[in-house]
Amino acid sequence: MSRWIFVAPIAAFALLAFFLFKSLWSPAPSLVPSALLNKPAPRLVLPGLDARSAAFTPADLAAGHVTVLNVFASWCAPCRTEADQLAELAQLPGVALYGLTQKDKPAATRAFLDEVGNPFARVRLDPEGQAGCDARLPGRGGQSLCPHRPRR
Repeated sequence: MSRWIFVAPIAAFALLAFFLFKSLWSPAPSLVPSALLNKPAPRLVLPGLDARSAAFTPADLAAGHVTVLNVFASWCAPCRTEADQLAELAQLPGVALYGLTQKDKPAATRAFLDEVGNPFARVRLDPEGQAGCDARLPGRGGQSLCPHRPRR
């Protein structure tokens, strides 16, 4: 019995060390892989933001370049901070940047884009956020709440 008093802490430490070292080589928990990478773009039937930003089409998304579809909203704080990086990304050759504004009003989205700059080639409007849910697009910070509705 007295032998276990010495072996138990060493075994517990070895087990703890194993899991801690294992976590060093696993992906960061903040990195969530997209289920949409290298898959055909979802078919979204949505209007353009306004007369200044036409809606992108499926042909735009499959035009032989790297396509980035950024989901954003005027009320989203991280969207403001990423605006500079998106502007830099839009300048790269061979990269097309499209926007999908979700759960926002057109006037608020236009004011947001006029304020931070519009890096998008085209922007679509999803005022209810339902099309993003139907296409299984991730929401801001992984906090999309999608009511169950049959797919169209």
